[in-house]
Amino acid sequence: MSDLWTGERVRLRGIEPADWEGFRALALHTVDARNADVVEPPRSDASFRAWATERAGRSPNPAAYHLVIETRFEHAFVGAVSVGETDPRAGRFRTGIEVTRGHRRQGYAAEATELVLTYMFAEQRSHKCEVEVYAFNDASLALYRSLGFVEEGRLRQHEFFAGMPEEAEQRILDAVQQGGTWGALFRKTSCGVAYAHGEADYNGHFGIRELCDICPEDQIARCHAAWVKPDPTAVTREAQALGATGVVEVNDRAIVVEGLDEPPRYFLQHGFGYQCHDRTKPHHHRRHGRAPIGWTAKNGTTPE
Repeated sequence: MSDLWTGERVRLRGIEPADWEGFRALALHTVDARNADVVEPPRSDASFRAWATERAGRSPNPAAYHLVIETRFEHAFVGAVSVGETDPRAGRFRTGIEVTRGHRRQGYAAEATELVLTYMFAEQRSHKCEVEVYAFNDASLALYRSLGFVEEGRLRQHEFFAGMPEEAEQRILDAVQQGGTWGALFRKTSCGVAYAHGEADYNGHFGIRELCDICPEDQIARCHAAWVKPDPTAVTREAQALGATGVVEVNDRAIVVEGLDEPPRYFLQHGFGYQCHDRTKPHHHRRHGRAPIGWTAKNGTTPE
């Protein structure tokens, strides 16, 4: 290939002002944002436009750059790859990559990374590339391992989010049990909202029974009375109409689907009053997020 920035599937190019919509798409999903870096407050379209325009006006810098990944023939925005923290003396640098949900598992991320590695090793005389990946980011771990990256170290309890440490949680519960002027305590926001309106939780959290351990008894009874396991046929029909792929499961805790982003899952969850989970991000016992993120309970992920 005459152009070292072009592979069989993708081409890497500089950011243009019109790319703002692509970068907005990369920031739409909370899980993706957390996997890549941090979850930030919502940004305006004007903010994305200004950012893309400013980036487009920068001069090329081989030590730190941010490139768009586009399909080679259709020129469709696929994602972005970056290089930074370059140390010419030591001959090392860091890279990172993001791919939009509709273009994953097509080899784009691997080829884009290989193009960057080729440039840095062949043209910038680097000899080592480093990446930092969260332990819960299975896709990125698999990507870099497939490219020959080797795990050299692991930071433990380095960043805390999407959960609460077991000890901190217990301190809060102990304080509530000692009495005070505050009201009832809930593990999920929708449970507290429903309680305030005298209604059953509309998210069907009663199916995830360990979430109910601190709820008022009258609210538990209210949710129990309203909680009904939906008909699998009806659930499958609705899920497939929304674009679900694979088998749609209805178990005693939740509806389990594949291929649906958060908005359609919430549509099913609210419509049936029953939890709806992504099969690739299971809800583990005593972990209130979708995956083993944050702190591990002292007694593991099983009941005491």
